[in-house]
Amino acid sequence: MSIRFVIGRAGHGKTRYCLDEIRNSLKQKPEGDPLIYLVPDQATFQAELELVSSDNLSGMIRAQVLSFHRLAWRIMQEEGGIARLPVDETGKKLLLHKLLHE
Repeated sequence: MSIRFVIGRAGHGKTRYCLDEIRNSLKQKPEGDPLIYLVPDQATFQAELELVSSDNLSGMIRAQVLSFHRLAWRIMQEEGGIARLPVDETGKKLLLHKLLHE
């Protein structure tokens, strides 16, 4: 698994570059490791629409458009962290109270 960061100023073709790379990978090898396109929360629908409306693509089951929040949720789901409940303020106070009494 590899990760590639595409950075640069606005309007220099980063989005187009990413979409073209994903399209080329899907055309060359429709099956294989997942391709994750990480975008801000507000841009997921637009990015998915751009990818789905591509000509000459018979499918895109390998490509996934994820937001940062959705990627974190997915990692927690796969690694088992989602089952753990975070300690709230009351729980923190109870733990401190117990430690002080011990």
